[in-house]
Amino acid sequence: MKKILLLVMTVTLMSVMSPLLAGKSTVFEMNGMHGVLNNGDTIIQPVYDKILKHAIVSWGDTVGFYFQTYKDGKTGLYIGKSAVMPCEFDSVADIKREVYEHNGSWYFRYFTAIVEKGDLKGFFDVLNSKAITPCKFSKIVSQYSTWYAYLPDGRWGLYSHGGSLLVPVGAADALRGGPYHSDLYIVEKNGKYGAYHKGKLIIPVIHSRYEGVNDNYNPQKIFFEQSNRDNTGKTHYIYSISGRLIAKKFFYNDQRRALNAWWTRYAQ
Repeated sequence: MKKILLLVMTVTLMSVMSPLLAGKSTVFEMNGMHGVLNNGDTIIQPVYDKILKHAIVSWGDTVGFYFQTYKDGKTGLYIGKSAVMPCEFDSVADIKREVYEHNGSWYFRYFTAIVEKGDLKGFFDVLNSKAITPCKFSKIVSQYSTWYAYLPDGRWGLYSHGGSLLVPVGAADALRGGPYHSDLYIVEKNGKYGAYHKGKLIIPVIHSRYEGVNDNYNPQKIFFEQSNRDNTGKTHYIYSISGRLIAKKFFYNDQRRALNAWWTRYAQ
């Protein structure tokens, strides 16, 4: 049983790996068109107007290559025999990739491109040869390990450099905390607060104030409050980091001592 489980785990691990092109890769020309040889084998047929070779460097060492192809005024990418972005885009505005070593070989963890058609941009997953989004964004800005993607009307969404949706387009006016515990973000929308985890709403955006996360404890907890209509008190909420409501209680504004005791009970 253990051997079967190990085999399943190994097959699963290998199925998500995408090896880097290694060895000697050369761009060649034939009848005015360009292709690529890798260790003497033709891996890209000579059907392109131009091909640019790019090195992939990790800790100062070149560990592989990828190629940018051009044909009829359009561009694409090639990073392996089954990982190809076709030549149907006007340009590639940005690329984010992550590589790692396994048993002496190098692999991609992700390879995401920002592509352009006209004045609009989108995301393309080159490893899986598929578009993540259509070209619909007027602006995409990289910040830390994420991309802010803006529609022409100003609404925005948040994506990881790996191409995963973190906060849906139009779901937030601003981020107020995060990332916590694997891509959890506190959002504000129309003056209310809630939370998204990996693009899914896990805490409703109904709270009038976000009070913080108890970073010093495990498991972490998230604190919100909601004022009553006459502003004489607040309902206090404590959620788990997964979005489960742990506790909820109303206190009047002059019940600070009782509130502190309640918080002490649940915060740790």
